[in-house]
This record gives sequence, structure tokens and C-alpha cells, in this order.
Amino acid sequence: VLLTFSRFKVQVNRSVKDMLSQSLVLKCDQVGFYRNRFNDQDGIDFAVEVIQNNPQLNVFGFENAIENEESADRLCRSILALPNIQR
Repeated sequence: VLLTFSRFKVQVNRSVKDMLSQSLVLKCDQVGFYRNRFNDQDGIDFAVEVIQNNPQLNVFGFENAIENEESADRLCRSILALPNIQR
């Protein structure tokens, strides 16, 4: 059974993000990050890691600030690499 995982208006430290990232490997088909308070690249790093660790993902949502164009490009490339993602 695959899970839906969503974070909404949450701020967590790096160790919690690392724990969540590892516990979500190959478990989610839907993931969303909405209005979280990420520090610098943490949000993009976490999102990309979750995307890459869940190739069965078919729904992804991200509604957070993105620091720069390079980060946006990295996130977009990760999303587009998924074969099942709904476009």
C-alpha cells in the first residue's frame, strides 16, 4: 500500500528532515509540500530527495518559496524525470 504524504505550514530541523526522507523511501505515490518554512536550500533538497526516492510517485505538489532559478530548475528536472507524474 502506497502512502500520501503532505507537509503544510511546518518547520523542522535537518535531523527530522533526514529521518522523514529515509522513512519515505519507496512508500509514497503522492507528496505535497505547502507553505513550509524551509531554510535556504533545505526545501528543495528535501523535495528532490523524496522525489528521487519514490519513482512510483504520480502526484507532487510544491507551494513554497524557491531561492533562485538554479533551485527551481533542479526541482523541475526531478519532477520531469518521473515517468508516472501527472502533468
